[in-house]
Amino acid sequence: MLFDNYLSRLDSAALIAIALIYLLVAIRIARRAERDNNDTLRREQLAELPREENGNTVALLCFSGWRLR
Repeated sequence: MLFDNYLSRLDSAALIAIALIYLLVAIRIARRAERDNNDTLRREQLAELPREENGNTVALLCFSGWRLR
C-alpha cells in the first residue's frame, strides 16, 4: 500500500494482524492492572459515584452524563 496505493490481501492481512496484536496487548495490560489493583481510573470513577441513591437512578445519570452532587 505504501508503494502502489493499492490495498492488497497481504496488506489487509497485515493491518488486521497488527490490530489484533494491539488489542491483545491492551487486554493483557488491563487484566494485569486489575489483578494488581493498580487501576487508578476505575478507583476514581467508583469514588465519584453517589452511594445513597437508587441503583437505577445512578445508572441513568451515569449514562446521561449528569452528576448528583
